[in-house]
Amino acid sequence: MNSLAHSIIRYLTPIRLAKILPRGLVDFIKTISFIVTLFGFLSSILLVAIIGGNPIIDLVGAIAYMSFGVWTATFMISCYHNSYYYHGFTSVIGSEERHEEGTTYDVADVVRRKPDDLTDAFLTSPLGSMIMLRVGIEQYVMQEFLSQPRQKITAEMVPIKEGQIFSLMSVASFILQQDKEFKKFLGKHAIDDV
Repeated sequence: MNSLAHSIIRYLTPIRLAKILPRGLVDFIKTISFIVTLFGFLSSILLVAIIGGNPIIDLVGAIAYMSFGVWTATFMISCYHNSYYYHGFTSVIGSEERHEEGTTYDVADVVRRKPDDLTDAFLTSPLGSMIMLRVGIEQYVMQEFLSQPRQKITAEMVPIKEGQIFSLMSVASFILQQDKEFKKFLGKHAIDDV
C-alpha cells in the first residue's frame, strides 16, 4: 500500500514545468508559431509561383521552418503535460474502459505545497478556499485556525489502497474523517452535516 507522499512523486516534474512555462503561455506561443508557420509556407509557395527564385523567399521559408520547430516543441510540451494532467481522469468520472490507480495531478499540485500539513494544503488550495467561502467561512478565520497548534496530517500518513484513484474529493473526505480539530472548527461555525 502506497502513501500519498509516495504517489505524488511522479507528478512533480510536470508541475514544475507548468510553473516555469504556464499553460496559457505555451498555448499562446503554439498558436502564434502555427500562424507564422502556415503564413510562411503558404506565402513562400505563392511567391515562388509568382516571382521565381529569390533570397527573400528563402528567408520566408527559413522563418517558416524555425516557427514549425517552435510549434513542434510547444505541442510536445502540451502533450507531456496533458499525459500527466489527465492521468486517472477516466477512473474519477467512472469510465470503465481503463482503470487507473494512485493520485491525480490536482492532488499532487495541492499536496506538494505543504506535504507536512494536508489540511493546510487543501484549505489554501483554490478548491479548498472556494469550499470554505461557500460555507461562509472567511479567509482570515481559516488562517487563524491553521495558525493554531493542532495535530497535523502529513502526506505520509495517508494510505492509497491498490486499485483506488485518490482525487481531491478523496482528500477532502479523508481530512473530514481524520482531522478532529478541523471537524470541531466546522462545528463552531454551524457546519455539522459533514
